[in-house]
Amino acid sequence: MSALQGQLSLSTGLSIWEGFELVLPDQTIRFHAGTNENRGSVIWQGNVYTPWPIQAQEFATPSQGSPARPKLQVGNFGGTISALCRQYDDLLVAKLKRRRTLVKYMDAVNFVQSNYLLWSEEATQTVWTKAGVTASLPALFDPYGSQVSQLVEGLTTSHYIRQVGTAFPAEWYTASAVVKLCDADRPQVRIRLADSVGFRSDAFMDLSTGQLLSTVSPDRGVVNLGGGSYLIWCSGLLDPAATSFDFRVLSRDASGSETYTGNGTSGFYVSSMQLTRSRGLLAYQKTGASWNPTANPTEEYPVETWIITRKASETPAAIEFELGSPLDLQGVKLPRRQVIAGTCLWAYRSGECGYAGGPVADYANRPTSDPALDQCSRSVTGCKLRFGEFGELPFGGFPGIARVPRL
Repeated sequence: MSALQGQLSLSTGLSIWEGFELVLPDQTIRFHAGTNENRGSVIWQGNVYTPWPIQAQEFATPSQGSPARPKLQVGNFGGTISALCRQYDDLLVAKLKRRRTLVKYMDAVNFVQSNYLLWSEEATQTVWTKAGVTASLPALFDPYGSQVSQLVEGLTTSHYIRQVGTAFPAEWYTASAVVKLCDADRPQVRIRLADSVGFRSDAFMDLSTGQLLSTVSPDRGVVNLGGGSYLIWCSGLLDPAATSFDFRVLSRDASGSETYTGNGTSGFYVSSMQLTRSRGLLAYQKTGASWNPTANPTEEYPVETWIITRKASETPAAIEFELGSPLDLQGVKLPRRQVIAGTCLWAYRSGECGYAGGPVADYANRPTSDPALDQCSRSVTGCKLRFGEFGELPFGGFPGIARVPRL
């Protein structure tokens, strides 16, 4: 047993991910039968699940009859699991937790990041610097199905949105956005890529005609998406000393000026904003606060807790364990503590006892108001003196015991 089951992928976001936690006295070992999209360990709720060949069977809970008794076969690379068995008594009665969630809810770090912008469809977010414009989210969507942001200029002389982030130096990046005409007097839009050293690339177009206008960058273009929407893009090589990128989408007036005085009402639509580490366009990746906008550590199926009841088989390749439910009480005798007739085993005024009132009686059930003499007789009578003759008694003993013959 040496093969992993595969990689996570957001393209299969509705698939169910399954991981296991082996809880030992001094450590918790987490594992999953596969890797993440980056071919590394899976991360769920910030915890690392090591790739390990496992085969889990018979976890389905029957509607009637005997409780489920699942089997878990675990790869025994280099005798690793055999060593655990020797150290922890074949792992008998060790807890095994089964965790499941939908792939789309998993930590963003599990997936390949292609879009280095955050909140790619919401220019209203604070990660976007808005210079001379205000942003809103109308009930409009672009041809990709992305939320559209409407930018309305103010009365200043520059009008753009901007996002800055950490970059890899001397690498090609491609900036892109879907844009659409909103007002005829603001027909031109420019997309600009710079880094911490200086300007790198740009492209600008006329939204009324769909034409790409003159530009200093050879790696740029416009794609007509239909319905008046256009994908505008440009690529640039960052400086070897660059430490950050600077992505901007700017408004221009009919003369091509970017420093005109705004009228407070005109603007344009923008959506599907993206910055990729590439020379040329890549498939669009929606982002939110991370590059997996659906990540949610609270979305999880109920955690299942099982007990290892038996080591069924062991070979150099794999070890198989049989599991049982903690609720399976076959062979368990109750109560699982010392039984003493007529004597309460709780400490007086402890959490189990629950009494927090004033002095009542001494050890012989004689009334007293002296706190120094207040002691419980550890009998049912002493309990009734404090909780009432007909009250609910937290009596920690057994009023009587008897041996019952087995039939």
